[in-house]
This record gives sequence, C-alpha cells and structure tokens, in this order.
Amino acid sequence: MTYRLGDNATLQRVNCDGSTDTLTDSAAVTLSHLAFDTFLKQVQNPSSGTTGEQLWTTILVTGATQATAENPQKTFHIETGATMRSISIL
Repeated sequence: MTYRLGDNATLQRVNCDGSTDTLTDSAAVTLSHLAFDTFLKQVQNPSSGTTGEQLWTTILVTGATQATAENPQKTFHIETGATMRSISIL
C-alpha cells in the first residue's frame, strides 16, 4: 500500500489494485505535510548480545483543524515510528 496527500488536503491510502480510500475528513482536518523517512538502525539483542540492522520509518504529519464557532483553528504536528519485525529479530 501507498499513502499520500490527496485532494482537499486529505490522507489517502492507495491500494494494490489502484483504488483509493480517504482516511481523513476534510471538513474537520486539513493536512499540509506528509513525509516518510526510512533508514537502517543498528540494534542489539540484550539477551544474546547479537547485533544487526533494523529498518525504521519515521512518519511525520502536519495539519490543522477546521475552525468552528466554539473552537479556533489549531495546528498540529505528529511524529511516530514504525518498524518491520520478524518473529525473532536477532
């Protein structure tokens, strides 16, 4: 799967068959930035002392909520990480 900024500053998932799913509501949130930064990280298994490389992806999202009569617009920055692991990493 692929993720991208879609029409109306929404988050979209592009499926393997080419179809897309919109994952955010443009009436509530608009996104201005979406980035994926992937790198290899050196890791060590504390139990066995073995070391290896682990693929790591940092996901960054920037956007803003829509202003309402009760709440002003608020900007946000989200950062999270993901890694792919097998049953036994090292």
